[in-house]
Amino acid sequence: MLAQRFGDAHITAIEIDSRAADEARGNVTQSPWADRIEVINCNFTDYTADDKVDAIVSNPPFFDEALKSPLAQRAVARHQALLSPASLIEWAVTMLDPNGTLSLIAPAEQSDRLIYDATLNRLDCARRTLIQPNTYTPPIRVMLELNKGLTHTYINETLIIRSSDNKRYTEQYRSLTQAFYLDSTFN
Repeated sequence: MLAQRFGDAHITAIEIDSRAADEARGNVTQSPWADRIEVINCNFTDYTADDKVDAIVSNPPFFDEALKSPLAQRAVARHQALLSPASLIEWAVTMLDPNGTLSLIAPAEQSDRLIYDATLNRLDCARRTLIQPNTYTPPIRVMLELNKGLTHTYINETLIIRSSDNKRYTEQYRSLTQAFYLDSTFN
């Protein structure tokens, strides 16, 4: 999706799970952007780049107190034992260029803590998007855009995924995601 949206960007994907990394490589080879995407199998803390990067996008493990899966692979993907939001933020600050951006998604209830941790690491919250499954359900996720350079802007918005009858995607959601679906009947 990043390669599709940013036409000339080189994407380095970091995946700790070897099977997931292999699957991602297979998906990349079948995409029109294969020449601009590299998948590396390692822990993010072991990754270093020759140059600072413009942007880091992460879907880090969400859970810190929930019951862990007995499957080690699933537990690593879903729980913060190997990748806490605070460690992601600290690592991102070392990797980003002076005007770089860290974008991430997390449980909505972690929003204030993440913004606080970002501020302690001199990252400015430029955008916070609360995600609601529908109009009558409270937000369950938050997307944050944290900038290394001060932005002096702050966008606080809500994205509602489904209509009030829960049968259709909202126009807002369709508009945001339409370009990424190959099926033109997406609704």
